Amino acid sequence: MKPSNSYKEVQKLIGCLAVLNRFISKSGERNLPFFKNLRRTSMENFVWDEECKVAFQELKSYFGSPQLLSRPEPGERLQVYLAISDVAVKVMNRIMFKGIKNSILQSEVGLPTDMRIGFEEESNDQRLKEYLKFVDELRDEAVYKTLKYKQLMARSYNRRVKNCQFHSGDLVLRLCSASQPKKQSKLSPKWEGHYRVKRIVGPSTYELEDLDGKAVPRTWHASKLCKCYE
Repeated sequence: MKPSNSYKEVQKLIGCLAVLNRFISKSGERNLPFFKNLRRTSMENFVWDEECKVAFQELKSYFGSPQLLSRPEPGERLQVYLAISDVAVKVMNRIMFKGIKNSILQSEVGLPTDMRIGFEEESNDQRLKEYLKFVDELRDEAVYKTLKYKQLMARSYNRRVKNCQFHSGDLVLRLCSASQPKKQSKLSPKWEGHYRVKRIVGPSTYELEDLDGKAVPRTWHASKLCKCYE
């Protein structure tokens, strides 16, 4: 690492240190001299002062001797950092057995758990009976809501359906996918005909005949027919 000789180089140095911020101990204090220098100077009168030189040398020595985690060697002295609180953080029941402290489990001493502390058998049975009284009512209410929802859906759909009615003698076309479903392909025609309505069998149901007067097998629904105009 070489010392910076210009205003922009100091800016680049601060940017690099910001990227390594999480890996540098007390990075704010180490970078403070560079920030002060940028505030005091400008691009025209930049000066690499003595405070920046000292901070730069400290950074070089810091990066030159990083503190790395390593496996301890046999006989090596280890430093242990202890943190003691003025108040108790957690309490655990322990018992001394053969000079060793062992923790006591709740099941070993019969201590009640949180679930059993608020449980009362008599009140629980009474509440259960009261709840079972309304099971049939809740089930019937759910069935009623389902039927009502289906009726609303059917009503909304039927409102948008346009009824197509034909009269005897009308010329119609027949849907090919209904008359010959196995012979259909991407390039096949969608409609075929012409046919003539021979008789009205029921609501939206008709008997057809060709133009020569030959009857067409089966009855056909209006959704499979399309009116044809000469």
